[in-house]
Amino acid sequence: MDISFESICSLIYRLSHPPRSKSSSSLDPLPPSKIFQSWLNHLPRLLLPGTGKRLFRLLFPHEGPRRRYGLKETRLGAELERVLGVDGIKKWDELTFEGEGGTGCLGKEVELIMKDRMTSGRKSSMSLSQLDTLLDELAASSPFSQLSITPTDSRPQSRILNVLFRDSSLSPYAAAVLTQIILHDLRPLLIPLPRLPIRNPTALLRLKSNAGPAQLELMDAMRVWDPRMPELYVSGVGRIDRCADLVETFGAREGPAAGLGSGPGLGPSIGVTIPIPKCRKGRSVEDALSEFLGNRYSPPAREVWAETKHDGYRMQVHVVVADTGPVITIFSKSKRDSTLDRLNTHSIILSALNLPDNPCLPSHPALSQRADTASKPKRRITRSIVLEAEVVPYNEACRAGGRGPGIEEFWWLGVAGVTAGEDGAPGTASRSRNRHLCLMWFDVLLVDGRSLLGETYGARRKLLEESVREIPGFSYIVERTRIPVSMGRHVALGALSEAFRQSNDRREEGLVLKASESTYARMSWRWVKLKKDYIPNLGDCIDLVLLGAGWDIDRARELRVDASVLTTFYLGVLANPGAVKSKQELPHYAILFRASYGPTRDQLEVYNDNVRHGRWGSKPFDKDDPFKKRLIGLSWTYEIPQGMKPPSLLFERPMCAEVMGAGFQKLPGSELYELRWPRLQKIYDPPLSAKDLIDTAHSSLGYLPISPRQQLGSPENDSLRRLWRTSSSFAVDIPDTPSPRAPSSSNRPLAKRVQSAPDIREILKSSPPTPVFRDGPIPRRIGTAEAMQTVLGHPAEAARECEVEEGVMWLRSPVTSPSGRCPRKRNLGTMEVGYSVASSPKRIRLLAETLPPRSPVDRMGPSSARRFGIRTPPRSSPPPPQPPRSETRTAPVLPAQSLLSALSLESVANSQLVTREAAWKTPVGNGKKNKPTSLRSRMKWAAKRLGAVKG
Repeated sequence: MDISFESICSLIYRLSHPPRSKSSSSLDPLPPSKIFQSWLNHLPRLLLPGTGKRLFRLLFPHEGPRRRYGLKETRLGAELERVLGVDGIKKWDELTFEGEGGTGCLGKEVELIMKDRMTSGRKSSMSLSQLDTLLDELAASSPFSQLSITPTDSRPQSRILNVLFRDSSLSPYAAAVLTQIILHDLRPLLIPLPRLPIRNPTALLRLKSNAGPAQLELMDAMRVWDPRMPELYVSGVGRIDRCADLVETFGAREGPAAGLGSGPGLGPSIGVTIPIPKCRKGRSVEDALSEFLGNRYSPPAREVWAETKHDGYRMQVHVVVADTGPVITIFSKSKRDSTLDRLNTHSIILSALNLPDNPCLPSHPALSQRADTASKPKRRITRSIVLEAEVVPYNEACRAGGRGPGIEEFWWLGVAGVTAGEDGAPGTASRSRNRHLCLMWFDVLLVDGRSLLGETYGARRKLLEESVREIPGFSYIVERTRIPVSMGRHVALGALSEAFRQSNDRREEGLVLKASESTYARMSWRWVKLKKDYIPNLGDCIDLVLLGAGWDIDRARELRVDASVLTTFYLGVLANPGAVKSKQELPHYAILFRASYGPTRDQLEVYNDNVRHGRWGSKPFDKDDPFKKRLIGLSWTYEIPQGMKPPSLLFERPMCAEVMGAGFQKLPGSELYELRWPRLQKIYDPPLSAKDLIDTAHSSLGYLPISPRQQLGSPENDSLRRLWRTSSSFAVDIPDTPSPRAPSSSNRPLAKRVQSAPDIREILKSSPPTPVFRDGPIPRRIGTAEAMQTVLGHPAEAARECEVEEGVMWLRSPVTSPSGRCPRKRNLGTMEVGYSVASSPKRIRLLAETLPPRSPVDRMGPSSARRFGIRTPPRSSPPPPQPPRSETRTAPVLPAQSLLSALSLESVANSQLVTREAAWKTPVGNGKKNKPTSLRSRMKWAAKRLGAVKG
């Protein structure tokens, strides 16, 4: 019995929305392997032959080179708009900040549109085998597909899409799954975006990337389908299809797994790619070495080798020695058959193995001459061999930069003829005779039908040196350095650091660490790559111009964000600095590359907020508008390399950015270079203006903020001068730097502020900080404005009322003690205080910070103090006579503690104290007979007149 495609879609939905276990007390969701096992248990026991491989093709569409459709998001979106008769699917990656734009998933856009248009409740009956046949037919038109059987009468892709999306009556979710299968990317459906009430960049970036559901791994799915299947896969059988066919051939899924690896045809086969083991990235020299120092899963390695990693294209070479001549098959790193593409390497392979050459193959003239003089390999291949190598460009003449002959940078591979039929990179007339290909051999996996996947690295390396010969300029065995791990961590770390330094000096890509006892199939110690671009803050760092930003699909999948988040930044250089300096042309920038990695989630949140809130001015880059009308008014011009995805926006004012990478590579057809594996380190905001500089300096120095109404350059409003004012309406001001008391003078204007300068001789270095009682202004009581208007209407009268000089209140304490030593602590027991009344034509307020001869509390009666919320001590003696108005006298020494308690926050902030002297000076009487004569009445009258209390 066959499986319906809708049932497979329900499995994918359950994997993306895992249920919780009902039997267990834990709230954790079910693991994906158990969900897959539960789904398999509900299938019929008898399934059609080939069900396993068809199922794995849909669950893991990115594995294997079988199907290549040649349909990316842009083209597939346009085709689906035509098939479904709708608009808006192509806006799946549209930039938006309101949550109304693209979701970043083409399949999700198809699902949303089909939900709005679907009216029929008929369920699709498309089976797994039917869908597999249609997908093979859809992929047959692509030259990159590697189908075992090519359909004879293949229909156009547009007609096949009509059958898949319109005639099959798929549900909206099934259409979304099918769309992502064609795109070889089920990640946005298996790891869906979180459900948020508000979807914006800030909300998405504050979630963790690993907060999504766990994923079904390939090995776990194989183990659930048949326990023997992963054993076959790691033993070198090759593709998933072949492993699934073998387990069906050997019997039911419940069959034993033992003995499969020793059966005929169960090892690596010629013409079938062998899976490449994954390497771990070393984030530092210490981290790379820690893999071989032992852990809970493996003991310490006895010997480690650091192989040189060359920058080129990886090849897995299969050679069969037949009667008619050697037969070569080459697979790329992506498991694609690249035999014809790497035709220029065939003669080098045969010469390195000392096999008879085919005169029809392309060959460099110097190859045969050097092969004749080179020593022959110790081992002769009689049946077959499987090797691994890296193809790199080699220059027989002087290399760029004044270097001699040798291996060149990898971008010269096109000129050297890495792909058959290429005449070179754009801009070159023909292929250079001085440049050719060179093979760097580093492993052997099979010799004369015997699998070496279970052999140790040391044994395989010995067979490699016996089977392959070195030909100068054409064939080499990679160099390696021994790391003595058995001699201790310190010695091994020093040896690895020196080897890594020498590799960087030779401008090589990096190192690959391999334990001598490790095997290819089942590694007790994984291979570790040590490269500059893997290590933070190590590499080539340059400053470039940040010109635009956009959205990258791969980076967005890792971050689990939609198209509203800017993930990628476009960097370039100024191409016409001379013309711009002479003001002859507008700035013209050449965009070099994009950088999607480097910023953390927090940094990306800041960058996106700057764009959303307009701090970084930008203009949208409409990719569908050939005239770019919304870019009109941009103060600079640009050029984008051909084939680069256009940005979502361009900045109105380009900024400077620091970028780090692992070496440089030359752009095709250009004299410019780009960084390899770029990482954005930081973005420099526009430079500070004069006002921003002053505000930043004041904030750093702790100055008081400046009101927007105040004039920035006026001396009386400067924050620094404000700290030197001696009278405060908030609390007693105790500056850190004391100054002497101003001498009294009868010729000095009465209503003018005294500017005090510090006296170096009396500076006290260990002064206490100024007490701060309130940060904001004091709120005025109701009715203050009316009373102020009454007083301000008579400025002359107000000036006469306040003819009291401002006193200067400083701490009077010597710098040194009487013995000549500096005091260790400051004596806060006593302080000298004065009294002051501030007057201004704009603002009149009576202050009661300091009063002679006693505290302000002692200068008023108990009932008046209670009215203003002040606790008064019992009066012990009548107050002494008042000093003349024209003098500023010094009050007797008062305890500092009683002064600060008297001037509490409530008494200063909630009322304006009225002194006894001011109450007597306040003019009373307005022609009426009821004139207040007592002190209490006059104080109440003065407070009412000045708006301190309610009438």
